[in-house]
Amino acid sequence: MDKRNFLDKLLDYHNGNIQSLTPLELKHKQRIDYIIELKIHDITISDKRIISLIRTKYNIKAPITILNDITIAERILSFGKNKRIDTDKYWIRYFISETLKEAIRIAREKGDSYAMIQGANTLGKHHLTDKEDDIAVAFDRIVPFLPEITTDITVLGLKPIENLETIKNSLLKKYSKEVEDINYEEINKEKVLSE
Repeated sequence: MDKRNFLDKLLDYHNGNIQSLTPLELKHKQRIDYIIELKIHDITISDKRIISLIRTKYNIKAPITILNDITIAERILSFGKNKRIDTDKYWIRYFISETLKEAIRIAREKGDSYAMIQGANTLGKHHLTDKEDDIAVAFDRIVPFLPEITTDITVLGLKPIENLETIKNSLLKKYSKEVEDINYEEINKEKVLSE
């Protein structure tokens, strides 16, 4: 049975997208559900302990099979419906959060306010509550700027020149005497390229 395909199928089953699994897949699902139950009940449970419990309850000898089931259970706990995230990172985040919550609960029961504050502070830093939230830019709501063509130079912060036509004519008279046409020859591109 392909683990990736089974994981997708199992997620679809959990999310109500498919109604039935094969008898073999249902047995596999029962093992994974049991692992999920163990991890939810005790987030700090070791893989070694889970392997021992699964071997006893389901008579499975190969530890690699049980470790694969543990991986699938952690992925289900980590991302639920979202299949595109880094599941290992999300599992570790989930583990840290749950462990810190448990530490805060124990500190509260013992009346250790300092440990509670430390736990809450660490949990806050872990969830980046000390940083601003990244707000996604709503690109679909951005209206592009449409420039209007104008001959008004005041939009650039410049002052209009008075008597512009008079100045243009005087400059043309002054410099047009020195302007001299030169002879030029058309270049045949094909001839130049062939040489």
